[in-house]
Amino acid sequence: MTNADLIHSTDAPRAAWQAAEVARLVADTALQARKAIGLLTEDEVAAILQLTSTGTLATWRGQKVGPAHVKLGKRVFYTVNQIGAWINEVALAKAA
Repeated sequence: MTNADLIHSTDAPRAAWQAAEVARLVADTALQARKAIGLLTEDEVAAILQLTSTGTLATWRGQKVGPAHVKLGKRVFYTVNQIGAWINEVALAKAA
């Protein structure tokens, strides 16, 4: 094995590690930004509302019921304020 072969064989794992590290940092940054502006994922909202699946949220969106949502690209998000307002709306409707 030549020195060049040795360098290239050790570069591949390091490059893969660096790519994974960059992906992790980007994901962490996106998560922090999302949390800072109060965006919740479908999974998070389903857990908050104690739904058995995110499919219920999708059904509600199709029927134009349920909490207001925001679509960014192909992803659906909800804001903390929207969830709180919808919960209050449902509570008031049941009290009436």
